[in-house]
This record gives sequence, structure tokens and C-alpha cells, in this order.
Amino acid sequence: MAEIERLAQEVVNRWEKGDLAEAVRALSQHLESLKSERLAYRHHIAAAEQLHCDDDVQVDDDATVSPTDEGCWVSAWLKVRDEDVQEPEHG
Repeated sequence: MAEIERLAQEVVNRWEKGDLAEAVRALSQHLESLKSERLAYRHHIAAAEQLHCDDDVQVDDDATVSPTDEGCWVSAWLKVRDEDVQEPEHG
């Protein structure tokens, strides 16, 4: 996700300078790439949902995928309850 943040920040930076075209094209290309990967690995995303999702693990419809030699990584959300978080002691 860092790449999309970087590209979006570049759009903001270029907006302030009045030079948007190149930054918007780069952002558009990256978004198309993400969309293409999601489409290419849609069956992997569905398998991730079936195999791993429950009340504490969710996969978005627009999950990010990262191809590997054996398949792909699929991004997911993990729920962390407040009761499971231990605050560090201040001393």
C-alpha cells in the first residue's frame, strides 16, 4: 500500500505546483495494475475468504494481492479487541 500512498502524495505535491498530468498518469497506471492483479487472482482471493475468514479475519472485495511463485499473498483485516491489547507500563 505504500506505493499508492507515495503516488497520491505526489499528486498532492504537484497540485500545489500546478503540474498534475505526470503524477495523475502514474497514479492511474498503478490503480490499473492493482485492478488487473485482483482480476487475475480473483480465485485466490475467493479461496482466501473461504479458507481463512471468520469473525476476526476479513478480506475486502478490493484486497491487494502480491504474486509469488506458488500463488499469491492476499491482504486481509485482522480484528484486535481492546481487551487483547496490553498497554506498556510507564515508569
